[in-house]
Amino acid sequence: MEAMFILLVAIGVVVIAMLPTSFYRLITRLFSWGDWGIRKNKRKHDYDDELADLFLLLSFVFSVFYYRLPWYPILYSVFFWLSYLSMMGQASRISLREKKRSRRSLLLCLSVMAAAAYLSSIGAFNHFHAWLDTTVFRQSLRNGHHLISLYTIKHHEGIVVLLQALLYFFSFYVVWAQFKCLRLEETYKGRNLITFWIKILIISALFILTASAGFRWIHALYFIKY
Repeated sequence: MEAMFILLVAIGVVVIAMLPTSFYRLITRLFSWGDWGIRKNKRKHDYDDELADLFLLLSFVFSVFYYRLPWYPILYSVFFWLSYLSMMGQASRISLREKKRSRRSLLLCLSVMAAAAYLSSIGAFNHFHAWLDTTVFRQSLRNGHHLISLYTIKHHEGIVVLLQALLYFFSFYVVWAQFKCLRLEETYKGRNLITFWIKILIISALFILTASAGFRWIHALYFIKY
């Protein structure tokens, strides 16, 4: 199941990156947000993106309280892909100035990062065990076990929820950070596409490593076997 899900997402981001320019003009028109939220910072003689900051704040709130929400994986998926489309709206606007090959490379690069962040956060690299652990943790909260100081020492679910929260937040952060850079600086975060690809691959590898090894280390520490 996990392999099929990863394959579908991988194919999806490649297809999206290869879509014609007319599609990206539509994405730009619908999700670039225009000049909404851009404010001049007189103190710094620069511009702030209050829209991106607002979405980052909402992302933080969601990441902190996600385990209390019903159907949180669906809510996360909807919010994340809306964030992805917003980033791609800015990327497509910038990429139209580039040559066709460079344009495809930039869009694919950002899509790879988004796919790695999403798959890592949704649980595709750890057999979706975090979903079960979150359910157990929620039940423990209802029973008042969180009030016992030794609960976290004896049970691993609280640590899993914390790690999952970090994955959720940073998956949003990398997307909105790119959105903010593309929107305010009119370019991507790199001297050229080669260095940008290197940065993106490192970020993607860190997401995958955290999602796969992080949960395994927690389970090994608590002697959990599935």
